[in-house]
Amino acid sequence: MDRSTSGRRRDVRRVTFVLPQVGGAQQQCSGHCSGINAMCVLKQPADSGSLMRLWTASRDSLVKVWDCNGTQSVESAVCVGEYEGHIDWVNDVVVVNRDLVATCSSDCTVRVWSDQQHGSLECYSGHSDYVTGLCCPESDDARLFSCGLLGEVFQWDISGGKSKPVESLSKKDVGSNSVYSIACDVSGNLVSAGSASGVVYMMDTRTGRVEFELMGHGDTVRDVVMSSDGSTLVSGSSDHTAKVWDTKQRRCIHTLAMHTDSVWCIEKADSDARVIFSAGRDGCVYKTDTRDLMCDLVVREKTPVTALSAGHGFGAVWVGTEESSVRCYSDAEDIDESRACTVGSLPSLRSRKIFESTGDCHPLPTCSDATVTIPGIPAIVDVNLLTDKLHVLSKDSEGHVVLWDVAKACKIKEFGVCDFVEKQREMFDPTQSALTWFQPDSSLGVVAGHLTPSNCFSCETYTRQLGYEKAPADEKVNLAEQMLNILFSRWKKAKTQGSDEDMTFNLDDDGSSSVFKFAEGVSPAVMVSGDDHSVPWKKSCWEMDGSEDVPEWVVRCIMRHEYPVSKQLKMPFVLMPLKGSNLPSMSQSRLTAPRVLQVQKMVEYVAKRLEGKGYECSKEPIYWSQNEGKAPKKSPSKKKKHFIVLTCNGMTVPWDFTLAAVRQWMWKRPEDLHIEYSFRSSSDSIVLPKIKIPI
Repeated sequence: MDRSTSGRRRDVRRVTFVLPQVGGAQQQCSGHCSGINAMCVLKQPADSGSLMRLWTASRDSLVKVWDCNGTQSVESAVCVGEYEGHIDWVNDVVVVNRDLVATCSSDCTVRVWSDQQHGSLECYSGHSDYVTGLCCPESDDARLFSCGLLGEVFQWDISGGKSKPVESLSKKDVGSNSVYSIACDVSGNLVSAGSASGVVYMMDTRTGRVEFELMGHGDTVRDVVMSSDGSTLVSGSSDHTAKVWDTKQRRCIHTLAMHTDSVWCIEKADSDARVIFSAGRDGCVYKTDTRDLMCDLVVREKTPVTALSAGHGFGAVWVGTEESSVRCYSDAEDIDESRACTVGSLPSLRSRKIFESTGDCHPLPTCSDATVTIPGIPAIVDVNLLTDKLHVLSKDSEGHVVLWDVAKACKIKEFGVCDFVEKQREMFDPTQSALTWFQPDSSLGVVAGHLTPSNCFSCETYTRQLGYEKAPADEKVNLAEQMLNILFSRWKKAKTQGSDEDMTFNLDDDGSSSVFKFAEGVSPAVMVSGDDHSVPWKKSCWEMDGSEDVPEWVVRCIMRHEYPVSKQLKMPFVLMPLKGSNLPSMSQSRLTAPRVLQVQKMVEYVAKRLEGKGYECSKEPIYWSQNEGKAPKKSPSKKKKHFIVLTCNGMTVPWDFTLAAVRQWMWKRPEDLHIEYSFRSSSDSIVLPKIKIPI
């Protein structure tokens, strides 16, 4: 029963469960399962046992930490931890100092993490839309700058742990012009912000104003880098060019046109930004000297490049793409002039010293194979929720199709590479027509389900349908309640231990009172969205300790069994004799029953009522799928029997249909469902419904 919430702050925060692609110890040690958005490296001390540390930020909402080992160059990379807290794409990652790392996300937050503990120290909320970029001055580890959509550029004081920005730098001058990239000089006094309009805004953080604008790009500025002294700026744009700017003269001095599509990444190879790496949608990674305009193609990926990081001092460049893998390529310190080209202002003006035709306008790359590859897991790119609303069909980026059991939070069948649409048709089951209680999603490269308090409690099923054969025949459970109970079981157990409520719940060893049981070794993550009074967070369901900020509507559900009872759980219908059957009407023909009621129980109801009026009734099951021995054996008796049959719209209703399935697939009208009963002999023909698969 739902209590009144008058006087309370309405909590509508969304809860999301994330099903892991791998389980057990592999879950944390594996690579990413979606595209790479950003990377950064830091040279390690001589006594650390590794050459450098690499951080990778992904669209799977995770940041992973890798120790890169080798003698003189990078030869291997080992995952030593991950940062879990963001609930959407992680768009940038920067090293503040050897102890702190900062990240930003499309969940509108900036987080600062301890590199030693791999835990979130502070979550900064203040952005009103996606946070797209970060930078921090090398000389000051107390300040951090972030940029985002709606023209927001913020300055944060991360030494004092303030959760609001110290200052908004751009709103007055930039307006709502979205900012996609940000960079600063070594002092942090000069900040550049690349915008969707193609303008690079130059800001003085001491005054909080835009001092001047660099105009010349014809499309969104996707990335900017600045020399340490702030005198040189390099920008990459969706107009297919990179530009070199002299900030003292406030003008463009070079336009680099070696790319044939959007330039998404710019990385400087030295502190004065003389040599840069650039990459983007065309998959090409170019190394360019911005003074003599010599450039060379380092590598060409098969998919667009979304992240770059130079391995300073180790002759390496790390490359991340829209795929989930990360690769390291060997890079010579100097550009090989014997094979390099001079870039002009337009692609048609390129002058190459050596040109080897490859069938397009790019030269052959210097690197054909990566020295180190951090393999990722193919991202899930499509999901389909089956009619029972308990199973999900997924397809990954390589075409593999998998069936998931949501109640067990794991894969139950792998079909290999096959046609996803055809597999949906094959798995279609019209006997079920449950309402959608969670919204399936694959935007993070995994199978996820969103639960909202307004509609997640609209679906229930019989306990026996979940495999509990000894449960009472009429016992039903609400699917959202069961999912919330197991997701927050550890939180609930931590909250109730030692309290008066501790003995009021029949908890299992894992603290769960749910009929859902996750498979062994599987640890789904829980993500909770934020609002004006709370920040978003993400955590493994088995790692909760009671300190988490759980939405009030979830607390009421799992602690007091209170949730809004949906009117859609039951359905009105009319039950009457078939015209011409000469059978009597029921004492009450207009009825209401659960949506999940099976037709078989309706047949038993009709038989009981007719037998009470002196009719001799026989029952012969009619199933949509006459398999697994469901059809009963024929009686050897020669006595003529009258079998009860239910019809709807002139078609025989299968016994394994639910009431909701009859309405959706057979009735198809807005008014109340009408079902008719009659007798048939064993020789009468049966007309089963013809259902068009809605795919």
